[in-house]
Amino acid sequence: DGGGVYFKDGGTTIGFLQNSSNDFRLVAGQSDKDIVFIGTDSDGSPSTTITALTLDMSAAGIATFSSGINIGNRGSASDPTLQSAIDPNTGIFWGGGDILGFSTAGIEALRIDSDRNTLVGLSSNPGYYATQLIVSVAYEYGITIAATNTSATNYLMFADGTSGVGEYQSRIQFNHNGNTLMFAIGDTELIRFHSTGNVGIGTSSPEAHFHISSSVSSTSASLYVEG
Repeated sequence: DGGGVYFKDGGTTIGFLQNSSNDFRLVAGQSDKDIVFIGTDSDGSPSTTITALTLDMSAAGIATFSSGINIGNRGSASDPTLQSAIDPNTGIFWGGGDILGFSTAGIEALRIDSDRNTLVGLSSNPGYYATQLIVSVAYEYGITIAATNTSATNYLMFADGTSGVGEYQSRIQFNHNGNTLMFAIGDTELIRFHSTGNVGIGTSSPEAHFHISSSVSSTSASLYVEG
């Protein structure tokens, strides 16, 4: 125990290999000097080298892999493959073929499946029609769009293009400056709910609890009720 092989340069210890309490240790002998793993390229030329791994021996202690990391096991929600030593049941795991999972406190929190669907609180889609994002929540939970100020306008957009009206072919819009909720198709506002409790169809300034207005001069505003 305590024996080692020392590497020196001009009498200065650069690093050493050591046996300590049955642990094999590779130790950098100089302050803030990195440990670098270098290999030779496939042509076998000693002059053609590749840095595979750099271990930062400064206070940051960062390991830098030059290409990637191959991990031999999938892990699980309770024992994720990528985890912190101080929080081992929180991290990233592979839930199966082409499935990436994230867990907190040993419980799966989010999964991206092989069809690139994102599932929150679920490990599989039980049969919902729209699948790109599924959020499973308990009573009194949900999703919040949080405005950064009281005059912001926030949107939920339905698009079929990346320019012009295609960017917002249909939308739900909330204006925090006035607290109004609006539904529109393209550039045409269809209905607006005002903070006063008034509802407007064809008007952005409803003057009654239910206000219908026609923007076409030759057409009278109407309400059709069929029994």
